[in-house]
Amino acid sequence: MANNPVQIILNDADFLRAPDPGQGGGNKDFFEKADVQFDAHKKRLLQAIDEIIAAVQSSPYGPATYLKVQMRDEALAKSYRPVTWLFQKDQFPCVGAGAVGTLYFRAPLIYLAALRSRIDTAEYSVKYNISKNTGERYAATTAARSEVGAIDSIEIAPVYEKRGFSTAAAMQMFEDPRTVSGYHVELFETPTQDVIADDPLGRFALLNSLQRMLLGFGSGARTFLATKVGRTPVLEFQLTRGDEPALVDNRLGLARRDVAPIQRASAVDLSADRHELALGELAKHPLVRAIWPPVQLQLGSQDTLASEQTGQTGSAKIQIPGPPPNTPHVDGAPTIYTTRGPGLQVGVKPDVATYGGAGGVGPGKPTGLTSITREGVMQDVVGTSFAAPLVARTLASLDRDTQGTLGTEALSVGPQRS
Repeated sequence: MANNPVQIILNDADFLRAPDPGQGGGNKDFFEKADVQFDAHKKRLLQAIDEIIAAVQSSPYGPATYLKVQMRDEALAKSYRPVTWLFQKDQFPCVGAGAVGTLYFRAPLIYLAALRSRIDTAEYSVKYNISKNTGERYAATTAARSEVGAIDSIEIAPVYEKRGFSTAAAMQMFEDPRTVSGYHVELFETPTQDVIADDPLGRFALLNSLQRMLLGFGSGARTFLATKVGRTPVLEFQLTRGDEPALVDNRLGLARRDVAPIQRASAVDLSADRHELALGELAKHPLVRAIWPPVQLQLGSQDTLASEQTGQTGSAKIQIPGPPPNTPHVDGAPTIYTTRGPGLQVGVKPDVATYGGAGGVGPGKPTGLTSITREGVMQDVVGTSFAAPLVARTLASLDRDTQGTLGTEALSVGPQRS
């Protein structure tokens, strides 16, 4: 698949299994013989939509938000997702999932009134018809009643769910020399180049307001944004003591080719108040899905380092060999241009990794990897294009040597340096 040549799933029990094809049926009434309770439920959803509309209208970030839709326990099957009548994909595309039964939808302000109207059309009581074939009476539940009944709650993605660690814990990690990155900030999505100029859906407005926020964190704030790497957009956000103006680097060079300069960072600013303010503001932004603590390396064997992010649900370790020779970088530090952490598809990535180069390109900045140009000139390069085939080769070799008997858990140990 694009940008994901190798994907090893270790936590397969955490994934939802799709129902067998051809097992669909009529619309299910989740409030059968409970019309009064359904009416009260519908009124709660309508009130929730009114509150959402008011919040987006007054939002300083743009005329759109992201909704968290929690399904009822009885409606966890994929066939019950409310995407036929309520959250139609041309207006409310699903942008990911959280825990079991939790879905996230992009919600432009211009369509929220129509969503409210569709909820309001759900009938108070279900009509019964007589089957022409059997003559028996059956419930003719509409899609509106079925989908409204399948939903437990609708709300803007809650701010308090976006961060699960304290500023004090982060400060302790930054004081530890094994910490090798800034915060990792997952986004719901980033706009593509085909968004039309007047931006009626508010997608560019959200991205621009996020960039303004990041630049507003002052000198030494550094953000690296990969807009099209893998399936999950991820920021690496750093607060340093540097006096350089705030930087937002979208890394388009690294997303589209394998050669690009990489700037070196100043020491981390250990002002807890500054970190708390920045993390709080980031969590309020609609585009932000989750904020994760920095990566910290854990010592493994003499030749191997294990990297993990604490506080992740279902987190998986990455084991990677020492750095390429003649580079000034920390052993085993994840690169800016590679995605990491828990993704929107209820998975965790990566589970295996190897080197794709480190450092910047230019005189005195070796990456540890060398390629030949069309003109026959040697040049230093970085990129996942080098790492991916090495991972694939190693996994294929393990599968061959063990005759296919190696368990998936064993693949959390990456290539060893020879």
